[in-house]
Amino acid sequence: MYKKFIVFSLIFLGFFVPYFSYSNSDITNILKGPARVVDGDTLEIKKEKVRLFGIAAPEKNTLIGKRSKEFLEDFLKNKEVKCILKSKDKYNRWVGICYLDNLDISSYMVENGFARDCPKFSKRKYKLEEENAIYNGLILKDYYNLPSYC
Repeated sequence: MYKKFIVFSLIFLGFFVPYFSYSNSDITNILKGPARVVDGDTLEIKKEKVRLFGIAAPEKNTLIGKRSKEFLEDFLKNKEVKCILKSKDKYNRWVGICYLDNLDISSYMVENGFARDCPKFSKRKYKLEEENAIYNGLILKDYYNLPSYC
């Protein structure tokens, strides 16, 4: 009787437990720490590069790209950032929504005119911030066309 119970239990566990287990895709990855700014839409935290979700900033080898990077550096200087990592991109960087305290850094960059909403990925999450930046005369839109991937 005891052997039948053991066999039944093992069969039960073998068939049903996998259906109730979590996969790696269900686990939220969080990365915290001081951030080094790579450019206006990329950070490095604990040697991991993190692409800010849903935005595009000018390349750092342009004047407005340098300003974008400097603006982000000044904002994040010596402060802990928390990133909720979503996935990896084609360059093997994490893509994540990053926060300083409770402020979405992508939103902050767009609202201040140093990045643009990348609607293909953001699903227009930062559209209102971009419209506010344009309304307030922060006209990055006139100097920086969205990359084709957006």
